[in-house]
Amino acid sequence: MRELLDASDERLNELREGHRLIVLRDGAGRMLVPAFQFDDGDTPLAPLIEAFWTLAAATVREWTAAFWCVAADDALDGVSPAVSRAPGATLSGSHESHVRRARLAA
Repeated sequence: MRELLDASDERLNELREGHRLIVLRDGAGRMLVPAFQFDDGDTPLAPLIEAFWTLAAATVREWTAAFWCVAADDALDGVSPAVSRAPGATLSGSHESHVRRARLAA
């Protein structure tokens, strides 16, 4: 994630369009890279990012998909998909189960 602090808008767009990262735009058009998509070692959480893009493809706003990533989910014992994918999480959520839940939410 540290390398993204100095990334150009062009590079962020490239990662966004390739669905390799979650990159949101705020009301002023600034690009934002949410921290919830990275583990403690700054590695992108690929299953969470894939679930985000699955949901974003079916929703009107990417911000709605981002909220889904951090909102408590009863199917995950009340924690968010982002927390359940973090290293050391006590929950076991497979890559496929996150994508499946995202599709159901869409």
